[in-house]
Amino acid sequence: MQNGYYFFSVFVGTIIAIRILLSSKRVHSPTIYGIHLHHYMYGAVLIILSLTTSNLTLYAIGLGLLVDELPQVVTGAWRWEDYYSAKYGLGMVALIVVIYLLRDHLVPIS
Repeated sequence: MQNGYYFFSVFVGTIIAIRILLSSKRVHSPTIYGIHLHHYMYGAVLIILSLTTSNLTLYAIGLGLLVDELPQVVTGAWRWEDYYSAKYGLGMVALIVVIYLLRDHLVPIS
C-alpha cells in the first residue's frame, strides 16, 4: 500500500473511531487548571511527536484528531449538539475530501 493511501486510511479510521466513541458514550474532556483538553490538542501533540520520530501512523492519527474538531474550533461552537449538526457534518466531509486530494502531499514521512 502506498504511503498516501495508508495515511488516508488511518486518518479516516481515526475520525470514524472518534465519531463512534462520541455518539455511543458522552465523554467529557478532562480539565487541567481550568483548561478543557479537547482531542484536537492531543492531535497536535501526536503530530509533533510523529514528525520527530518519523512515524506515519501517529501522524495520521494526530491529523485525524485535529481535523475531527476543526469545524468547531473555526466556528467556536462547543456545545454537544454541534458535533451532530448538518453544518458540522458538511464541514467534516469537505475537510476529508481536501485531505484525500492532498494525501500524497501531506505525507512528510516516507
